[in-house]
Amino acid sequence: MFSPFANSARFLVLASVFLGLSACGAGTLNIAPEQQVMKKEGVISMNVEWVKDKKKKYDVRMTIHNEANSPIIVKLGDMQCFRGEHQGILRHTFFNTGERTIDFRLGESKVFQMVCDTHEKASGPFKIVFGRIYDNPSNDGATTGKTIAEGVEWKANDEG
Repeated sequence: MFSPFANSARFLVLASVFLGLSACGAGTLNIAPEQQVMKKEGVISMNVEWVKDKKKKYDVRMTIHNEANSPIIVKLGDMQCFRGEHQGILRHTFFNTGERTIDFRLGESKVFQMVCDTHEKASGPFKIVFGRIYDNPSNDGATTGKTIAEGVEWKANDEG
């Protein structure tokens, strides 16, 4: 049976999907190349692909790479995030599921999408601080050894 609304309905569904996908990119800041990378020689590097500002929080997609000559461990609880002067809580974006003790084998990289929740509207530079980075001499991915770096930070202006 012919329906004059069948094509209209299909068009509306496709248009809604397209607009929804387009909106996902809205508010996403591409980070300027000179602000993308943080590197602590011989310890760790981090590359930030993008930040999505949500006023009271922001999403961030980052790649962390082990630059050390041995396995390392970063604890999520030792990582801090800021928006301007407002400190937030850094969590994994997918229902806060993900590694709490993040271990990196020699030369390994891992990609994370995280959220920084400042609980109030904030502005200013985006900042992520690694409070402590540990070596993992037992290579078990769980046991922290000595602290090999402290206060390593990445920072980018909100202009991108």
